[in-house]
Amino acid sequence: MNITGISEQIRKAFQTVKHPGKDRLIREGSGGTTEAEDIVQAFGDTSWQQVSGETLRYENAAMSFFSEAAFVYYLPAYMLFKLEHFSEADVVPDNLVSQLTMPAATDFIEAMGYVQEMPPELSGILMGAADNIDEHIRWFRDKTTLLSNEQSATVLSFLHYLNNNYADNFADGQIEKAINRYWFQFS
Repeated sequence: MNITGISEQIRKAFQTVKHPGKDRLIREGSGGTTEAEDIVQAFGDTSWQQVSGETLRYENAAMSFFSEAAFVYYLPAYMLFKLEHFSEADVVPDNLVSQLTMPAATDFIEAMGYVQEMPPELSGILMGAADNIDEHIRWFRDKTTLLSNEQSATVLSFLHYLNNNYADNFADGQIEKAINRYWFQFS
């Protein structure tokens, strides 16, 4: 599929998603920070179709602060900006693919079976990481389960397009990791 086809697929899949409201843009625990206030100011009541590329580039970390509903709502804007303005997108592509990748920490869950064999100082570090793992996996699950099957399949198409055309611009096979850890199931 080409850029035009994927862009149309994105617009169609997300056309009926409702704005979460200015007061529901930021996820719990992220409010009150300068970054969160800047994001609310920048996005406010702006529709995903109207948010500027300059805002997306400047607020490239917004996806980390968005509530689950705001993440789903603004996801098409970030995907379209990435597709249609790759060279101008700066760090937006890396941040977007990172947000679409089930946390790498999931790789460490298997290591939990070896905790008793580790020195106490290493097992303590691993156990601390496990607490953080659960939070990141939960947030990934909470935001991605809000997507319909059509929207999830659209994300997969987007990731395939990036992988086929821009894989060299991403470190460590990041796009393939995103696909293989979660999105593959929507093919």
